[in-house]
Amino acid sequence: MAFRINIGAITLAIILNLWPLLVHAQMPAPPSPPPPSAGDPAEGAFSPTDTFRLGKNQFTHGQYDEAISNITAVIYPLSLDSEDDVVEARRILAIAYYLTGHKDLATTEFTKLLYLRPLYKLDPFLVAPSIIEFFEQIRKKLKPQLDPLIMSEVDSSKQASSALSGKSIRVEYHYNSRALTFFPFGIGQLQNGDKALGYTSLAVQTSALTLNIVSAIVAYRSNNSYSALLRANAAGEDPWQKERLQELSSRSKAMMITNIIAASVFTLTWFLSAVHANYRYVPYRTEISSEDVDQALLNGGERP
Repeated sequence: MAFRINIGAITLAIILNLWPLLVHAQMPAPPSPPPPSAGDPAEGAFSPTDTFRLGKNQFTHGQYDEAISNITAVIYPLSLDSEDDVVEARRILAIAYYLTGHKDLATTEFTKLLYLRPLYKLDPFLVAPSIIEFFEQIRKKLKPQLDPLIMSEVDSSKQASSALSGKSIRVEYHYNSRALTFFPFGIGQLQNGDKALGYTSLAVQTSALTLNIVSAIVAYRSNNSYSALLRANAAGEDPWQKERLQELSSRSKAMMITNIIAASVFTLTWFLSAVHANYRYVPYRTEISSEDVDQALLNGGERP
């Protein structure tokens, strides 16, 4: 009897322990979550603005290949909302292509930038002179295509009202010579539009050159007078002539020192102005002017 009670207790304990497992096995499995739709952004994905910001930071730190990858992602296809951002993206992409040796791709991006902003200029404080020169060569080649865009931009944004009142808008390009940046007297700086530094260099170098020439002439004449007086007073007995000889000798030495100092100042300022003019070299200047036109011509008529 005791044996039967023990067997029954063990059997009951086994059934109670296995019952939850049996119930759980018979319950239906919970539905799996639906897969993300194609239009939902993946978790952790960057927005176009974040990608653009990342590309700019990589460009700033010299990671040009990474910058090219990220900037390309936001403009092919175009996913930037601001036109200023598009211009900045094409500028960064073009410069990065240039610095990595892909000048053909840089030309393409600079061309698209100019079609978007035909009067755009690269900042000489941020961009190397070789890249600016490369950019301006592209602008020069595209001049026939850019001129109508410039006229349209000027007419629509700044001069629409003056055109209706009898004004004609004229856009002129003045291309600057690189050779003039090596000239003295601030010529290169004046060409670049740095009038303050240009006129300062002109004044300093003109004064230094004038002093150099005058001191050379005075020193030459003092030397001649000294030699002539020395030959005339070969005995050296006249005390007045001795004082005169000392005066001429001192004047000649002073003029020679002045001559050297003036020449040094002229040479140094010439060198510094040439370096500055090359660093701030502006390949061209744009002048936009208006002039009176007969109203009859504006209306499609002819002058009487």
